[in-house]
Amino acid sequence: RDYMSSMLWCGILLLVSFTFSQAQTPQDTKGFLPKEFKKIYFGMSLKEFRKVKKVNRKELDDPMVFVTEYVEQRKRGKYTEVTYYFDVGGKAPFYEIVLDYRNEKVMDDEINSLLGKPNDNVRWHFRRSASFDIKAWRYETKLIIIAVLPEAAWSN
Repeated sequence: RDYMSSMLWCGILLLVSFTFSQAQTPQDTKGFLPKEFKKIYFGMSLKEFRKVKKVNRKELDDPMVFVTEYVEQRKRGKYTEVTYYFDVGGKAPFYEIVLDYRNEKVMDDEINSLLGKPNDNVRWHFRRSASFDIKAWRYETKLIIIAVLPEAAWSN
């Protein structure tokens, strides 16, 4: 009987620790997004995001859409536009950001200080055993940064 009780408690502790290890926190994203985005983090819910950012949702007419986009137009600063992507299922986590820079020099400077040199050919892939992986790449004047969350679009 003591053995069964001990095994039950071990199982409960394992389940609780696994659950907490799967929850995303701001620490999981720290260092992968520019400092001005310190109030947002990969895995945060859409509800949490809307408390922090006042950004309009981009309406998409495609019935096959699996993503919710929020687009922030910028008149000043280093970005012309910032797009935030959320999965539409389950907890609808924030999993991708696209930073559209005003010019390539500013983009290059920020990428070098934030991510360093590409470590996956011309891309970045940060494999992290304690949390989700982070991937990034550039396209024209855009930097795309994604979190490979199990419940989001880039998980496959």
